[in-house]
Amino acid sequence: MRTIYSAILTLCAPLLLLRLWLKGRKAPAYRHRWQERFGANLPASAVGKSHVWFHTVSVGETIAAAPIIEAILATPNPPRVVVTTMTPTGSDRVKALYGDRVEHVYCPWDLPWAIALFWRHFNPALVVMMETEVWPNIIAKSKAKGVQIILANARMSEKSAKGYEKISSLSKNAFAGFDLVLAQSKDDARRLKRLGVTEAALKTVGSVKFDVMATADQINQGLDLKSILGGERFVWVAASTHKGEDEVMLRVHRSLQEYYPSALLLIVPRHPERFNDVLELAQRESNACLRTSLTADHPLDGNASVVVGDTMGEMMSFFAAGDAAVIGGSFVPHGGHNVLEPAALGKPVASGPYVHNFQAICDEMNEQQALTICDDEAPLVRWLAELAESPKARDAAGSASLDFLEARRGSLKRQVDYIKSGL
Repeated sequence: MRTIYSAILTLCAPLLLLRLWLKGRKAPAYRHRWQERFGANLPASAVGKSHVWFHTVSVGETIAAAPIIEAILATPNPPRVVVTTMTPTGSDRVKALYGDRVEHVYCPWDLPWAIALFWRHFNPALVVMMETEVWPNIIAKSKAKGVQIILANARMSEKSAKGYEKISSLSKNAFAGFDLVLAQSKDDARRLKRLGVTEAALKTVGSVKFDVMATADQINQGLDLKSILGGERFVWVAASTHKGEDEVMLRVHRSLQEYYPSALLLIVPRHPERFNDVLELAQRESNACLRTSLTADHPLDGNASVVVGDTMGEMMSFFAAGDAAVIGGSFVPHGGHNVLEPAALGKPVASGPYVHNFQAICDEMNEQQALTICDDEAPLVRWLAELAESPKARDAAGSASLDFLEARRGSLKRQVDYIKSGL
């Protein structure tokens, strides 16, 4: 089945290139460095030197992997590290986080010959895939080379598990190929075992996302932004919104302003190629719409009703500037995003009903009143209005989210210890 899979993927390679080109209409970076997707045009400084390979896909996985990678880099005589991503936004985060302390390229597509070129160049001594990355040919190459391959911070929703079960003749061997799988929860572990991960390889260690911390700089930047926007105003953050959600957030904000006219919405699209589209949409909905990037054309001041967060890598600062956070990707069937980042700052947190990417965490948070799940717009308006009305309610909701997080820290050390044992 893997041979058939490889043949189909090879035949589809021109379509994959076309997809990059089409994506490049809105995000030109997709058209750059495409040779790396085939294991070509890689940095000459890395040729043949042994590396620990971390694959982090995009922004979310890159942020989750950051403390693990930092811990590996902090070891005595640290190994060389190469970090791969699939998206330009993930690439930008890697460069911002590590500079020249790691090698960075796009991950080769799961073509046997592309992986062989990548392997010859970076000579991986250990492979660490993050969260949900299961690529049959990369796993097979690791096994053939006798190199340990780890799935770290592993999660598996029921929806994804059913998808893999439809191609079990291919996926079962791939899952069985992992030497170590560090699952976020018992439910994730149960699904991963069902898909073929061996019991000996499976460990339930919690999510490294519970160890998220805001830096002093991020908090101070957020407080500065809050001051600019109007320190006494109620500011709510709609974070990582997807297409179709921006209109929802703007409608909710209009309803909220009927009760609290001074309320401000800080809306942060998930993908940078949508920044301008969301700004134009917000400008149609509001006479006082600005953007967080400081430019002569769009000066940032305290008179805004809606502010579009159009700068990368500043989400924690945005959360620090807000009084409450609503997590996007959850009011459309995307599956949600990380609800723990605002919790780390002691902020009240809400999401929509589509949270299958983080189901276990969201269910547990909701049960312990550390997260409010709103099925539609009306309960979200009510939740925001209650918080705008009562600082006491804000403090109680924020404390609940922070307490939930604090009680579950420690996964980072467990995962780092397992990964170090493979070096």
